[in-house]
Amino acid sequence: MRLITAAKLELLCACFVILYAGVLSAQEDRYDKAVSAGGKWTVSRAEDPMTAEKRVHLQLPADNSVAGEEPAQINLYCTNGKLKLADFHPKGSMSEKYGVYLADKGITGRAIAIVNKAGKIAWFKNYDIPVVPDLNEVAAALGQVKAATA
Repeated sequence: MRLITAAKLELLCACFVILYAGVLSAQEDRYDKAVSAGGKWTVSRAEDPMTAEKRVHLQLPADNSVAGEEPAQINLYCTNGKLKLADFHPKGSMSEKYGVYLADKGITGRAIAIVNKAGKIAWFKNYDIPVVPDLNEVAAALGQVKAATA
């Protein structure tokens, strides 16, 4: 039985770290150039060469950016057709305006807003983080907003 010396083990670990770093850099998302997805939305696509996951990045620039500030935008990230992450940049600025940004945690609280055809918030509900929104309640609110604008 051969024993591995500390020096050989250290070298083996260093090689593993280098190999692992190479794998991570190979997995970097390399999205195609963004193209129009309709309206002001743009879409770019990528495929993970190791897992064949199909990734999509949708982006919508905001019309109401303040002069001198970084332009606001909405980002949606999907993997294999499922929404994985939604983000508003600059971080927290939109949720701060609606009073749902939790600055101490650096996250947005859980809330649902339904915007009517006039662009006004017609229904809004804030939920505690562990509470999952009642989809029947949201569907009923959506129906009421839709009926009010019909």
